[in-house]
Formats: sequence, structure tokens, C-alpha cells
Amino acid sequence: MKEKEPSDFATEGAEAAKRHLSVIESFFGVGRQLYEATANQQPGDFLIQQAHWVFGKTIMSLRAYLGFIQSSKYYEQEGNFVFDVSSASLMGRQILEDVLAFLYLSERNLSSEEREFRALVWKFHGTTEYVKSQEEQNPLDPVLSDVRDKGERALESLEKNSLFIALKKSDGRRYDDIKRGRQGYVVRDYEILKRHQIARKQYDLPHRILSNFVHFSSFSFVLMTKPERMEVPYYISILYLVRFVAEALGAFIETFPESARVLSKDGRDLIVSFRAQLRSQPV
Repeated sequence: MKEKEPSDFATEGAEAAKRHLSVIESFFGVGRQLYEATANQQPGDFLIQQAHWVFGKTIMSLRAYLGFIQSSKYYEQEGNFVFDVSSASLMGRQILEDVLAFLYLSERNLSSEEREFRALVWKFHGTTEYVKSQEEQNPLDPVLSDVRDKGERALESLEKNSLFIALKKSDGRRYDDIKRGRQGYVVRDYEILKRHQIARKQYDLPHRILSNFVHFSSFSFVLMTKPERMEVPYYISILYLVRFVAEALGAFIETFPESARVLSKDGRDLIVSFRAQLRSQPV
């Protein structure tokens, strides 16, 4: 059977959106089961530990997203007196970003040197964020001095790292961003996607659509006040969200194989089907 294109999905409209939304709801339940099945594990690898936590965050973002969707069984009616497309879109975009972080942290087949480099950059970025945040809101924080020292030592180690030195030649801007603590990834978003055989458009399109609803502008105002213009892009974003949630679930099972015991055959087949749709375009 030929896979439906976004244009076909848009033509089908709300009914197609509801069907895909029901899949996302089922994926929320699956994700929670997978996470709980591995909750007592203590991964020895730092990056895998972080991946486990960001997967849990992804599932929380998914629950929050569903709480803003009127047709969802998880809809939080109290306080939602209008269809809050902006908040739903904000959480939808957060899901995409959480999935990307999970794919980055859980990437397999990395050398020990690459894993060490990624861990060092990730920790240094977090330390820098803590220092900058506390300097602005609580400069008298008693642990701030120790954290600054820790950051300085991490930077010294980073500057001696051969992969970081090589990055200066291949991607000077990324090198500078990492050195200043502004970036926690050692590769760009499109490279993360490429390593998982996912075309950049599959991520950029829904991210852009959701961002149009998140940021208030003359364009977003038109989208949100003229339903006939809002529906098509919003429905398309749901199609892509279900694909990326499936990707996170599948990648989690590959990272924590023992979690697969909680899956039914139908659940596994559904994940495989939607993951395949992310790879329907050339990378």
C-alpha cells in the first residue's frame, strides 16, 4: 500500500487527525510502560543515563501536549476556555526537540573517544548554564564558586581533547559555541537526523509549522483566527509528531532491549510502521 503524503492527510482533514491522535495517545501509554520497566536500572554509561532521563521528559511533554488537545481523552478541560493552539504547539515542538536529544544521547556505534567527547561537552554546557543562571538570580549561592572551578577544569580538559581540536577546523562556529558553553551537541541537528537515516525535511517541516503557532505574529494571528487556514498545517504537524514519537519508542527499545517485554505484537508493529514513514524520503 502506498504511503499517504501530507497533502493526502490534509485533504482527509480532521478525521485523519483524530486517528493519528489516537495513535499518539496509545504511544503515551506504551512510553510510560517502557520507562517504568527500566526505572530501576542504573545505566553505567553517562550518555545512556542522560538518554534515559530525556526519554522520560519526552513522555511528560507528550502528556502535556495531549492535555491541550480538545479531542484527546487526556484533555484538561478546567482552565481551557478556548482551543489553546499555541500551548499545544509549544509542547508539540518540545516533543520534537526532546526526541532529537534522545537520539543524540542514545546513538550507538560511537567510539570510546567520541563518547568521552560528547559527555565532556554535555557536562560543560550544563555547568555553564548553571553558573550563568545563578549569577543572574542568586549571585550569593554558596556553591557557585565550586561550580565555576568545575567549569574551568572541564574547559581545560576540553581544550586538550583531540576531537575538539579537530572540530575547530571542520566547524569553527560549533567549536566557538561549545567553548562558550552555549551548545551541548558536538554535531548539528541535521547530522543527528542523518545518522538515523531521517531526512532533514521530516523534522524541519513540523518544527516550523508548530513554531508558527507558538510565536505571535501577523502570520500566526491569521492562522489562529481563520480556522480554514489553521487546520491543514496543524493536522500535518500531528502526522509528523506520531512518527517522531514512534522513533523515540523504537530507539528506546533498541537502547534498553529488556523493556520490549511490555510490548504487544500490535504495539510493536505500529511503532515499526510509523518509524518507516520517517525514512520514506532520501536523506
